[in-house]
Amino acid sequence: FGSSQQNTRSSQKAQPLPASYSVIMTEYLMFGPKPKVAIGGDRKPNQPATWGTLLHSKEFKEQMENLKDAAKTGFFREEYGDEGYFEGDFLYGQRHGKGVHCFRNFFFEGEFKWGKMEGKGKRIEPDGSEYVGAWKEGREHGFGEYRNKESTFKYTGEWRCGKRHGYGKQEYENRDVYEGEWEDGKYHGRGTYYYANADKFTGLWTHGVKEGDGTLFFSDGSHSRRVYRNGRLDRVQDFDLQSGKYSGVVRREDVSEGGSKSRPTIIGSPRVERVVDEAAKSSP
Repeated sequence: FGSSQQNTRSSQKAQPLPASYSVIMTEYLMFGPKPKVAIGGDRKPNQPATWGTLLHSKEFKEQMENLKDAAKTGFFREEYGDEGYFEGDFLYGQRHGKGVHCFRNFFFEGEFKWGKMEGKGKRIEPDGSEYVGAWKEGREHGFGEYRNKESTFKYTGEWRCGKRHGYGKQEYENRDVYEGEWEDGKYHGRGTYYYANADKFTGLWTHGVKEGDGTLFFSDGSHSRRVYRNGRLDRVQDFDLQSGKYSGVVRREDVSEGGSKSRPTIIGSPRVERVVDEAAKSSP
């Protein structure tokens, strides 16, 4: 609705109302306040108010005209002074379609639905980190990739309601990598954690901590079976490359500083030191 149209509106004949105006009026009638006193018209004293008197009242017509002007549909640009702008598609006054939103060093380019980011889009945060992928109701939802400015911290996979959820791969700044299942932003289900030193652990997680059976594969080709309870190492059984056999099962209560004849000291071995260190971790 340009300024020239507004200046000549009073001299022009009434034009057919757009579909958006009809929708607004329908919603007003359905959900708006019920008339208690008729506005305008030739109502006699004490005559009950009706929708007819409301619809023909001057106040109602002015309200609908203001709503029609505000409920813009099409391509527009909104300026926010020196802080930013939005440029894109509108439907009934709301961002709906494709658009670009820039505000206080926050940048988003993609699709909108009824005022919220939804569909495909790219977001760049003030710190330089970015997310590219699917959105729903203003949050990351579906498949997408998040990375920091230096690309040293990156997640590629599935999201739900703004959190890692489903199957995904997380790369950390120390070059460790986790690939597997997630739930509500935490490791959950089956996955593999790759250490920067070429060791890797394959097993189960529950709400971010190891739980149940797993296997730790060492870079020299050996491996050990592990059992975790609430993130703590409970039992371990190493495989010896030279003999080609598994050693006896070592339980948590067997690990001691002094040892005994029946329970030999196992602290001190580099391999076992790694076992004890794993026992102290809640998650990689």
